[in-house]
Amino acid sequence: MEVDGRCVLVLGGAGLVGRAVCRRVLERRPSRLVVASLTRREAEEAARELGKEASGRPSVVEPSWGDLFVPAELGDRSRAEVLAGRPAACWSTTCTRSSPPTRWTATHSDVSSWTSVPTV
Repeated sequence: MEVDGRCVLVLGGAGLVGRAVCRRVLERRPSRLVVASLTRREAEEAARELGKEASGRPSVVEPSWGDLFVPAELGDRSRAEVLAGRPAACWSTTCTRSSPPTRWTATHSDVSSWTSVPTV
């Protein structure tokens, strides 16, 4: 897949396999690499590390975090807190983006309409 000069989003990019994928993507010189993870700390740590490794390349590495299946107002709570305290009727939210740093949230219906794109 051609990524030279393009923006690439790697979901799970802060994990062991995700970072390896990010490193491979950076070899192909994207203009921007978005490293996504569930938590802000993980995303920022991975983006910082990968950014140092990418120095000298024309790529911008930035963090993104959040759980696509949890409304934004619950995003900073633990999974146990979320599951214990919200009735099903409250699980409706819209896809929103704040920048930078980035945090994504979406409804189940939003996610079902997305298309998967193969990585490197």
